[in-house]
Amino acid sequence: MAMNSTVLKYPDLEKLVSVLNEVSRGNLDVAVQDAGDEELQPLVRALRGMVENLRREIRSNGSQGAAFRNFVESLPVPLVKWSPRGEAVIANQAAVALWGYSDREEFCRAAHIQDLFIRSEEVKRLMRGLAENGVVSDLEITIRRSNGEPRLVSISAATLRDESHAASGFAAMLFDISGQRQMEANLIQMEKLEAIGNFASGLAHDLNNILCSLLPNVEMLRRRFSEKVLPGTEFEKGMRQLESLEKSAQCAVTLAKELMSFSRKSQSNLAVFNLNTVVLESLHQLKQSLDAGIRVETDLAADLWNIEADQSQIEEILIHLGKNAQQAMKGNGSLRVSTSNLTRDAKSGTRSSGKPPGDYVLLTVRDTGGGIPEEYQHRIFDPFFSFDGAEQSRGLSLSMVYSMVQNNRGCIEVESAPNEGTAFKILLPRTTKESCRIPIEQTDRSDHRLSRILVVDDEDLVREATSSLLWELGYEVYGAHDGDEALLRVSQNEQFDLVLLDIQMPRMDGHETLARLRGVSPNLKVILTSGHCPPENVQEILQRYNCTFLQKPYRMADISQAVQKVLGEPASHN
Repeated sequence: MAMNSTVLKYPDLEKLVSVLNEVSRGNLDVAVQDAGDEELQPLVRALRGMVENLRREIRSNGSQGAAFRNFVESLPVPLVKWSPRGEAVIANQAAVALWGYSDREEFCRAAHIQDLFIRSEEVKRLMRGLAENGVVSDLEITIRRSNGEPRLVSISAATLRDESHAASGFAAMLFDISGQRQMEANLIQMEKLEAIGNFASGLAHDLNNILCSLLPNVEMLRRRFSEKVLPGTEFEKGMRQLESLEKSAQCAVTLAKELMSFSRKSQSNLAVFNLNTVVLESLHQLKQSLDAGIRVETDLAADLWNIEADQSQIEEILIHLGKNAQQAMKGNGSLRVSTSNLTRDAKSGTRSSGKPPGDYVLLTVRDTGGGIPEEYQHRIFDPFFSFDGAEQSRGLSLSMVYSMVQNNRGCIEVESAPNEGTAFKILLPRTTKESCRIPIEQTDRSDHRLSRILVVDDEDLVREATSSLLWELGYEVYGAHDGDEALLRVSQNEQFDLVLLDIQMPRMDGHETLARLRGVSPNLKVILTSGHCPPENVQEILQRYNCTFLQKPYRMADISQAVQKVLGEPASHN
């Protein structure tokens, strides 16, 4: 608009028309004076009123426009207006922050629609929806932030039109749903693994019961054959066959243990310790199996906090991640293991873990392998999943790692990109408890009489095989097929030094049997056994009744060691 007033007089109608032209061009500072011609005076007054009305309307619209702009700017929801050519024309501060630009001017200069979104097919879908319907609602689309980082958003947009109803661009409202989708993916992963884990747990239990009968019998047969083997005889051939059978049975034992670890139904022995100690011990073991071309490096925090976890499972986690890294690096590269303290507040940390604020110990295992493409990263913890061919399948390895981390109240995150290696980051809660070692209390057994052991198991084959093992070790062994029979024998004053009790039995289970046995004989020593059992239940029973747990299947050395420890005997049975 012109800043200087224009004073016009109207000697005739042509002068009046020139004033109208000034007003039509937006010059509302024109001063409308009275006309000399009385006939034109009513027209002059009407023109003067029109100009005043226009001035008031502009002032009113201007204040309303400012209020509206302030309203849009204060909204925490990202809002953007694009021109028909895809150029960002208007954006509020929330939109600028979503894309990671420093200010609105920088955003509008750089923000062509093709540069703001990663996938062109998603942009085409957005534009096609606007062209066909005029609006698009809740379309999920991936934006590219100023630093190149992808982020998933939900966009709702509408076509804008001018007075002639021609498209003048479009406006959009966006919501960042990356965290929400990650949480949903984590929940789906947990539910999926829980379902598979329940199946694996039942399978492991049945497999362990079979092995608990097979393995001891094979071991005892091999011991008997070894005394009669002569070169070139049938005994030598039979011995080789037994050794092959025993190796196959041991492979099945390993598979059963993996299934239990995956299902998180294996026994947890929580202890307070410094993670650095376990890292060094595990890497010493791991180095013996790694290819010569793989370098192992460590960066361990000197002031690392203590954690409370199952030390054997933490060792397994490191071993599995190390072997997974060896596969990824194809025998050549660098494996770096680091530890550090990490405090997370409500604003810090990644969106993916879902761990609450607090103090954590961070364990990072990083390799220099080929990396994992982004589209496969959400599936790497699935059992037997492979993204680069069947020969590279990780089996249950990473699935077990995921389950064992969860079992120890931790979380695991993965950072990877093609040709940039992979880093697994494990967060474990800090504990303020002090680590301690409890000495094993030995029992005086100066009478040297033959120990009497009662084996309680509803599986006949398992009970017979266990009894044979104990008899082979030199104990006096008796059997009971359920809790009722065991309780009857103890109630009838039969003297037993030890009861080997299966936890899962029909009618009266091991928990109830144990409680009632202790009611009759408070000092009765008990070893609980199971093919699988929820860790929290085992821990509760072990602490309440001060007894020991032995995981099925067990070999002669395992059961010998457990019995000797509970009875307080020297390690003489073998």
